[in-house]
Amino acid sequence: MSSVMVTWKGRCADVAAQARLLEEIEPLAAAHASRRASPPLLPRVSALLAADRGDALPVEPDLRHWDETVEGNVLICGDLLEDRAALADAAAAARPAPAVVRSPRHFWPHVRVSRLHLRGIDFRFYDPRDLYPGEDRFSLVFLRCEEFPFLDGLIAAARGPEWCARIVAPGLSGADWYVECPSLHLRGHLEAWTVSLLSWIRYFHVPDLTFDCRGRLEGYSYRADSHADLERSDGADFARAHGLTYLRKSFADRADAFDAELGRLASGDAAGG
Repeated sequence: MSSVMVTWKGRCADVAAQARLLEEIEPLAAAHASRRASPPLLPRVSALLAADRGDALPVEPDLRHWDETVEGNVLICGDLLEDRAALADAAAAARPAPAVVRSPRHFWPHVRVSRLHLRGIDFRFYDPRDLYPGEDRFSLVFLRCEEFPFLDGLIAAARGPEWCARIVAPGLSGADWYVECPSLHLRGHLEAWTVSLLSWIRYFHVPDLTFDCRGRLEGYSYRADSHADLERSDGADFARAHGLTYLRKSFADRADAFDAELGRLASGDAAGG
C-alpha cells in the first residue's frame, strides 16, 4: 500500500462564491475535527510515532478559520498555478511589480509581498494513525491583495512564523509567512473520498480547480457525469446539496469502518501483551 500526495490548485475571485463554498465545507471540516478529538485507537503506536518525530513540527489546531491580513515578509510560491512561470510573469507585468524570489533549492519561483489577506478554512484530515503530521491538512484559503490583484482568489495553504522559522533554503529563509499550493499526504484511507470532495468543489463551486491524486483529475469525469445527471433531473441546488450529503455520510461510514478495523487490531495487540 503506497502513499500518495494529493494537490489542488484553482482560483475563485468572487467573494460571495467563496463564502458559499466555505459555509458548505464547514460541516465536513467539523466532522474531521470531532473525530480527531477522540482518544487514539492505537495509543502505543501513536506514542511511538510521536516520540520518533520529536517536537520538530509546530502544533497546529485541528480546525482553523482564516479571515485576517498578514504582514511582513510574505512569500507566495509559484506552485499555486500549474504553469511554473505564470506567477512570476504576472508579477513582472504588474505596476508596481512585486519582488520575484528564486532559490537554487526550489523548483518554483516565489513572489514577495508585504501585506496579504487570507480567508478560508483548513483542517487536519482524520486518520487515527497520524502518519503524516504537517502533511495532513486540507486547506481552502483564498488570497486577496489590494496592491497586487493578480493574486486575488487563488487557493492556498498558509504557514505562519513558527513554521517559517524552519525554512533554511537560500533566498527563502527569513519569511514571516509562507503561502503555497495545498497538499495532503494519504495512505490507504479516504483517497477516493478526497477525490469526491475535490470533484464536488470543482463541479459546483470552482470550475477551474485542478487536482492530482495518482493522476491529474483522476476520477473527475465519472463524478461530474453523476452530478450532471442529477442536476438535469432535479436542479442544480438539489444536486449540489445531494453531493454534500453524500460526502458527509460517506466520510462517517468510512471513518467508522476504519475505526472498527483499527479497534480489532488494538484488541489483538493488547491480548498479545
